[in-house]
Amino acid sequence: MQVILMMTGNIQVILVMTGNMHVIQVMTGNMQVILVMTGNMHVILMMTGNMQQHAGNTGDDWQHACNTGDDWQHAGNTGDDWQHAGNTDDDWQHAGNTGDDWQHAGNTCDDWQRAGNSDDDWQHAGNTGDDWQHSGKSDDDWQHACNADDDWQHAGNTGDDWKHAGNTDDDWQHAGNTGDNWQHTCNTGDDWQHAGNTGDDWQHACNTDDDWQHAGNTDDDWQHAGNSGDDWQHAWNADDDWQHAGNTDDDWQHAGNSDDDWQHACNTGDDWQHACNTDDDWQHACNTGDDWQHACNTGDDWQLACNTGDDWQHAGNTDDDLQQAGNTGDDWQHAGNTGDDWQHAGNTGDDCNMQVILMMTGNMHVILVMTGNMHVILMMTGNMHVILVMTGNMQVILVMTGNMQVILVMTGNMHVILVMTGNMHVILMMTGNMHVILVMTGNMHVILVMTGNM
Repeated sequence: MQVILMMTGNIQVILVMTGNMHVIQVMTGNMQVILVMTGNMHVILMMTGNMQQHAGNTGDDWQHACNTGDDWQHAGNTGDDWQHAGNTDDDWQHAGNTGDDWQHAGNTCDDWQRAGNSDDDWQHAGNTGDDWQHSGKSDDDWQHACNADDDWQHAGNTGDDWKHAGNTDDDWQHAGNTGDNWQHTCNTGDDWQHAGNTGDDWQHACNTDDDWQHAGNTDDDWQHAGNSGDDWQHAWNADDDWQHAGNTDDDWQHAGNSDDDWQHACNTGDDWQHACNTDDDWQHACNTGDDWQHACNTGDDWQLACNTGDDWQHAGNTDDDLQQAGNTGDDWQHAGNTGDDWQHAGNTGDDCNMQVILMMTGNMHVILVMTGNMHVILMMTGNMHVILVMTGNMQVILVMTGNMQVILVMTGNMHVILVMTGNMHVILMMTGNMHVILVMTGNMHVILVMTGNM
């Protein structure tokens, strides 16, 4: 291990090299740049502006601030965290036995853009059965909100559709013989872009368990990860994961009844985002139960490996972590006795105006840019590219995989969907009560304009 500290003016450069892991932290003014390189994985965190990761009056979270166990950069008085998911079950990439998620982990089980009272999630898929675009029978979803059992694109307890909400089971581009749907498919399990032999679906498929771009013979899903263990770009014969390839059932966003996760590939139940009832994590290290983003029942940390349970920049009297925080709930730069967070240590709870996260591992690149009310997520893995841009009431989703491209633009009451696969182009524009569908396949052009009851 080599540690180099250079300080000149208000710039501080910390280089920590241990094994194949390199950590560079550059601080100049109110900007902090962290580069973590380990193996083929690169993580860059750039923070500039009045960035605090926030921390409320109890255990709060990065994009959230609840009153129980919360999330991302936080770690409250229960078991929560960005890279972690403690004894309750909240987290960013996590999805425990209740079901909470990325930016949040509230007093119930809510989700990223969601805030309900059931158990649903954005990337989550717990032991109930929910999903990003989907939401099963209790449960709700991404842009959803709240007390009923509805979903972002879905709505109903039968098999309904995106703009549909009937009492039968119909679909937008679908026309099956069961109850299927574009954004959902409930009790059977079929899919929009699917082509499997089980019951699958684009955004989810309820009580079975299938996937979006999946086409396997097990039960998998894009955002989902049900009672078995499958995943996003997953495919195939085992219950594996997105970037994972373990010997148990794991998943990128998932963290089911076993305990594995994203960049993990261990023989116990460990992972990057997860670290449940065993005690391992991101750059985990096996037989003790410590890690960079997590540290469960012992309580250790990133560059730490102690017997008390402290943290990277922390050294408290509890057991806290870099991204984790044990039974009190503290965090990276923090060292308090309440449940505060990374750059924060207050009782009000503020946040940043810009955050850039670049994670590269293998052929996967994840870029998260948050500045003001704008969120940009770029995920590239193999031939698939996912771009999520959220700014104000506008949301842009670009999914490219193979020769298929899906663009969803939502701004105000207007929804634009562009689906390109092969030589077929489908454009759906909805604004007010007007629906425009343009289907081009080969030399055939079909334009459908619906306005009013026409």
